[in-house]
Amino acid sequence: MEESTQKLRRQFILQESLIELSLIINSQFELDTILEVVQHTCIGNFMADHVEIYVRHESPEQSGSLRRHGGGGVAITDATALLDRLRTDRIALRLSEGDPLLWSDAPGRESLRLAGPIFIKEELAGFILLGAKASEEPYDDLDEDCLSKIGSIAGTALEIAQLVSGLRDLNANLEQKVKDRTAELLAAKELAEKEQARSDRLLLNILPAEVAEELKQNDATEPVFFESASVLFTDFKGFTQIAAALSPKELVAELDRCFSYFDQVCEKYHLEKLKTIGDAFMCAGGLPGPNQTHAVDCVLAGLEMQRFVNQLKDIKAQQGLPYW
Repeated sequence: MEESTQKLRRQFILQESLIELSLIINSQFELDTILEVVQHTCIGNFMADHVEIYVRHESPEQSGSLRRHGGGGVAITDATALLDRLRTDRIALRLSEGDPLLWSDAPGRESLRLAGPIFIKEELAGFILLGAKASEEPYDDLDEDCLSKIGSIAGTALEIAQLVSGLRDLNANLEQKVKDRTAELLAAKELAEKEQARSDRLLLNILPAEVAEELKQNDATEPVFFESASVLFTDFKGFTQIAAALSPKELVAELDRCFSYFDQVCEKYHLEKLKTIGDAFMCAGGLPGPNQTHAVDCVLAGLEMQRFVNQLKDIKAQQGLPYW
């Protein structure tokens, strides 16, 4: 009667520990933390001198191998054979001293070992190996049942941890993809803005700002009639003969120098550049914004352009170089 009462009490204590293990372990999502909780529970329940836990590696490069958690005086010599036995029986196994699957650093010690399987989705993912009890009592049916349940609880916790780890990896990959895609979109936007700015500059180089904006907005422009306007046209005397003596690079550089200055003069006198053709430069006053001084503005601009070209001519003459 007393023996039966003690067994019931022990069964109740083990059941309480399993409930506590479930509550603690199901809130953990890190592999090492889960295995550590399982290890401490086993040590407390069985008073084993050590506990080792072997679980399957999750990384593809180590697939099929077992990762060992914990250590002690007993080690596995053939984990594959033990896995096969646990996979077949699906319950905890008692392994006696001298079992071919074990070796001990304390030869001659008469004791029993206990191994329990860890299943994840009906697949054997590892096992728990208990060393001898501190009391050196043999493991019994109650111990086997308890270890089997611990293995089941551990398997569920490990499955959840794997799912959480997978979700974390998926989330990290998704976040990285979002970052990469955002960077691509920003780079594309920046490139598009640069190209748009370049296009706008080219458009403003050949059209008045108001006309360019209207063309951008409507893809077309309405003709506008101006009652009064003045047109300024420049042409370099002797350009054809002198151009023949210059290299293409020198010719373009000289034209760019003159026309760049002419642009500044047009801005100064509120003239609108119309176009350049070869060595010809054309601009107009009184448009696109009408005014009463456009004729005077064109004359003053023309005189300033003449002074600039004459200054360049004098400098070239001093250097003994031809110039228009």
